[in-house]
Amino acid sequence: MDGAVRTLVMGEDGSEAADGAWLWINEHDWSGWRIEVLSVDTAALDQGPISSENAHPHPWQPPSPRVLLRDRGQIEVVHLTADGDPRVVINRLDSAGLLVIGHRGRGALKALTLGSTADWLLHRPPAPLAIIRSARPTRRVLLCVDGSADAREATRVLAAMPWIGGATVVVLSVDDGRIRPHGAIQEAQAVLQAVGAEPEPRIRESLGHSVSFNVRSTVLELLEGEPVDLVVLGARGLGLGHHILRGSTAAAVAHHAPCSVLVARADDADDERP
Repeated sequence: MDGAVRTLVMGEDGSEAADGAWLWINEHDWSGWRIEVLSVDTAALDQGPISSENAHPHPWQPPSPRVLLRDRGQIEVVHLTADGDPRVVINRLDSAGLLVIGHRGRGALKALTLGSTADWLLHRPPAPLAIIRSARPTRRVLLCVDGSADAREATRVLAAMPWIGGATVVVLSVDDGRIRPHGAIQEAQAVLQAVGAEPEPRIRESLGHSVSFNVRSTVLELLEGEPVDLVVLGARGLGLGHHILRGSTAAAVAHHAPCSVLVARADDADDERP
């Protein structure tokens, strides 16, 4: 932890899913973070060229601003708005420590939840992306690792969450003959133990349908009987992550995982393939 103030950006569209994302934020300690609530207005796209000033997120005062439900000390909440294509606006958020959106939306941010734009966003998230299904606090996490740069980034992002010390993390890897699952797990364990988390190693052997995962069945299978609040994945990888998040499969993870999902991508990650 370098002491720098990190930024959490929540996509705001006034939907029930956005309400749930805000409640999830409220259930966690964000000490040392700044919270930005971002609304995107697409109506301006039909009204001619958008000025550079309006195209970039800028402060505004919404009619019903989001407020923290508990006294969180010095945590700053700022409301921002921008005109234009949500994909373009969101893509500028590469300095955010975490981008939070609800699992369903409406209006300007509807495409940023579980539609075609989600495939694009999940494939190349400009910042660590959390899709929130439940407002419950994160007590148990399933972290998928395979030794790839994106899996390492996902581990680093998870370790940077100020509330991670109170969570148990199941560190999962799949022995498919192409990766070193024990090494990947040990590496993740060391990072998590340094911030007070409680990692539990878990290695699965390749099954008949193996790691060319049918996400609808296999992720649910991994979570069956496993009370998990958050699944954390690298956007791409050499093994587990490579097959979980590729094309439309990313949307399937967000659609069918029974809990919230966090996806991270390394800045300098190449298109890694086995």
